[in-house]
Amino acid sequence: MFGACENNAQNRGVGVQGNGPEAGLSGFSIKGVGVRAHSDHGDAVHAFAHDSAHNGILGHNNATGRAPKSDSPVGNGVFGFTEVPNANGVCGAVALNNTEGAGVCGIGPMAGRFVGNVAVTGTLNVQNVNVLQRISELEQKVNVAPQLQAQVQRLSDQVRSLQDQVNSLAANLTERVTRSEFEIAGLKQFSHSHA
Repeated sequence: MFGACENNAQNRGVGVQGNGPEAGLSGFSIKGVGVRAHSDHGDAVHAFAHDSAHNGILGHNNATGRAPKSDSPVGNGVFGFTEVPNANGVCGAVALNNTEGAGVCGIGPMAGRFVGNVAVTGTLNVQNVNVLQRISELEQKVNVAPQLQAQVQRLSDQVRSLQDQVNSLAANLTERVTRSEFEIAGLKQFSHSHA
């Protein structure tokens, strides 16, 4: 089947349109691509869903065997790739007033896997913990640690100095007590000799 629209004057029109209770259009191939879309100056595929219980695009791979080793990702439900230098292979977004949704959501025992660097420009929450804020707090504590170490060293030096003073005072007091005991003993002896 081939469809074309010659309404080039207004750049509007549809080459092929299908309407059906189950699917408007269906493509199938044993070894090739089921549906292929190209566009020189527009999006290759537009898909719209008008029901909040369904999806704009559903990709489903129902094979049960393990994905073979390959230079490119295979076996996925959805695969995105781009050669545009500053664009993304897959990009998800939500409306600005959608505060409960997420641009991209991963569900599974392994909900996400990243091969390469990861850039985060907003808040990174892990189990309701702001990771970037926690890292900043730990960095501040690490920066304070040398100051605390210096304070501890100063206190240790002060304690050592006070200990030396106490030892000196104790030695001086012991010497005075000993001298006083000798003087008292001498006085007692003098008193007995003149009694």
